[in-house]
Amino acid sequence: MFGEISTGASNDLEKATRIAREMIVVYGMSKRVPNLSLVEHQQDRFLGQAPGIHRRSEKIEQMIDEEVLEIIQKCYEDAKRLLIEKRDRLEEMARTLLEKEVLTEDDIIRILGPQPKLTPSKDARPVQTGAPETVADKTNEEEAS
Repeated sequence: MFGEISTGASNDLEKATRIAREMIVVYGMSKRVPNLSLVEHQQDRFLGQAPGIHRRSEKIEQMIDEEVLEIIQKCYEDAKRLLIEKRDRLEEMARTLLEKEVLTEDDIIRILGPQPKLTPSKDARPVQTGAPETVADKTNEEEAS
C-alpha cells in the first residue's frame, strides 16, 4: 500500500488461510458441497487437540484448496479496494501514529469517523442451525437406502 514490501503480514496470512480452510472443512460453508462437515469427531481426543480429519479423495482435496483460494482471493480484493477507497484516512492514521506513537479511541474516531452500522451483504447466506452433516452421516444414509 505504501510501496514497501514487508513480511509483517505472514502470521495474518497463515491465520486467514486456516480460517478459510476451517470454513470449508469444519463448518460446512462450501459453495460446492454446502452443509457437509469433513471433520471426524473423536471421543478420545486430548484437550486442545484439533479434530481429526476424514481421509478424502484427491478430487475433494482439490475442491477444498480451490474454495480456500477463492475465499482468500475475494478477501484480498475486498481489502485492497477498501484501502484504495479510504487511502486518505489510512495516510492520516499513519501520520498520526508516527507523531503520537499511540492512538486513542478518540483519535481513531476523528480520523475514521464513527463506526458504521452493519447491514447484511447481498451475498449473505442464511445461517445454519444445528450441527452440519458429516461424511459418515452421508455414508450411513446412502448405505441405509
